[in-house]
Amino acid sequence: MDSNGVYVLFCTNIEKQEIPDDMFESNRFQHGQTIVVQHGLARWNLEIRNRCFEGEWMTFCSDNYIAENDMIFLRNRGSFTYDIFAFGFDQRLVYTRWTLHLPMIPSKLSTSEGNLFSPLIRLFLSEKYAFTHALFSITGFANNQSDFKLITSSINRFFAHNLMALDTFYQIFSSKFKYSMEIPRYVTSRLHESRTPSIVLTSGIKIYNIGMTQNRFHQNWNTFVIDHDLREGEILFFMPQSRTSLAVLIFGTNGLEIMYPWHHRFHI
Repeated sequence: MDSNGVYVLFCTNIEKQEIPDDMFESNRFQHGQTIVVQHGLARWNLEIRNRCFEGEWMTFCSDNYIAENDMIFLRNRGSFTYDIFAFGFDQRLVYTRWTLHLPMIPSKLSTSEGNLFSPLIRLFLSEKYAFTHALFSITGFANNQSDFKLITSSINRFFAHNLMALDTFYQIFSSKFKYSMEIPRYVTSRLHESRTPSIVLTSGIKIYNIGMTQNRFHQNWNTFVIDHDLREGEILFFMPQSRTSLAVLIFGTNGLEIMYPWHHRFHI
């Protein structure tokens, strides 16, 4: 069964953070375990105690300017290591001196059905995996395929995140956004009809051309809503790929990314 590759949670306590049940189960966390969270060039060790993140959690919050009710984005890189971003009250990415683009996940045998790389590159990656796996087998350091987790996500391991193009931001869906969606107030003015009359939204291998009306996604937005069967309280997460293109991730109220048939599938 596929696992979620990406999660969001809202900070409830800067001293220790309760882990949502679905996130705990999906990651197969255990009491006493330590996970690593990394934000660009910086890393913190979080200990899991009584279904809470402790250890360096308070330092992690302080270093990344995280307050209660701020949102945290986590992407699973495998081996209980997670890329993170933090978002403030204005629904925008919080920048620190160590913030970098969301990095590529190192190559393992990819089963992504929707990535934009050519078959030759995918063949190269498969051959590279086969060679290194065989080498590790000889030297006694092999991991079985069963050690890898099959992930489904709207973003694949080769995702090109562009922090310089537009703001990375989120919006919480409600019924008032059924036919058009307002861009959060503090998101850069570059995402406005006067600068970007249309914007491309990507969801897995699906692409939507959305017309802007002032500071709202408007034309064709309802098609996106219907295709994804958006519900009250679900979180839409927008990551820039260029000045006119955003990747969209959608999270349920439980914090897990919602999986759709057109999402990418790969091993970590």
